Amino acid sequence: MYDWLFQKYKQNLQPWTTEKELTAQLKEAYLDEAGKLLRSTGQTQPPFDPVAGLRAQNVHDIMDRDALREEAKLVPDELGFILFLRGTHQSYDDDNKELRFVSRLRTTLAHELGHTFFYDTSAKPPRLPVSSVSRLLDHQLGEKEEWWCMDFARAYLVPDFWVERHVKHGDLPSLQVALDLKNELKVSWDILFRRLLWDLKVWHNCIVFRLDLTTMRPQTVWKAGEFKHWSFRNWFNSGGKHAIAKEMSATGLSSERTVRILFDRKKVVNLRILKTEKSVSATGALCRLERPQVSDLGTGLTGYA
Repeated sequence: MYDWLFQKYKQNLQPWTTEKELTAQLKEAYLDEAGKLLRSTGQTQPPFDPVAGLRAQNVHDIMDRDALREEAKLVPDELGFILFLRGTHQSYDDDNKELRFVSRLRTTLAHELGHTFFYDTSAKPPRLPVSSVSRLLDHQLGEKEEWWCMDFARAYLVPDFWVERHVKHGDLPSLQVALDLKNELKVSWDILFRRLLWDLKVWHNCIVFRLDLTTMRPQTVWKAGEFKHWSFRNWFNSGGKHAIAKEMSATGLSSERTVRILFDRKKVVNLRILKTEKSVSATGALCRLERPQVSDLGTGLTGYA
């Protein structure tokens, strides 16, 4: 186990009986650092700036390096850290190329920010201390550090204190609302839906997906907990693709369409489709209805359901 991580948070830990429980508590304490850092740097409104956090964590220089194998590399030195970034940060066009560029870079910076908390910064240069409290946990934390840092990036870019004030708990209100949040926070779809569906469980009873319009193949799927054990792929291949394609043709650019469809032969759900002007992908969602009316099946509804 990283001794510095344990020593720093041990006063806040509840009694544990297994290493799994201890790891979960350490992770929660680690992720809390995101909100603390935002507050200490005076950030209360989006977009939340990872560079401000990096500076506060003594990352004194951020430099491009074209030959870098990784997307980014954090290097300790006598002054703190240098962060090297691969020379180009552009990637596939999302809803507009500029936003994609910004969101991808911001995610990388926030991810690397998360790595700084694994270092003992009292040492010069900062180092990664390891203790013999548990060799098994040492190995587990080493493997999980990358995943923890991605979780940290979401916690920093979409902080819980802001979500609690600005996003209503419940069913997915609309894909347009999600798009507005995405643009306000300057994050990717993946960061947004992982955070709101998985981490904070703000939105329920829905599956959200991205669809390549040139191939009509799903790119990414995010499922709320109620759909955890349900296979989107099986539904898509057994008739869902046809239902989506039918509604896609009736959906205008920069607009959202909602239609009620039969789902798994027994349930009626809202199928939502959102297309934007500058994208070759569309965003869709399947949302459960608490009290569906069979008479509504197949009725096309534009905008909110």
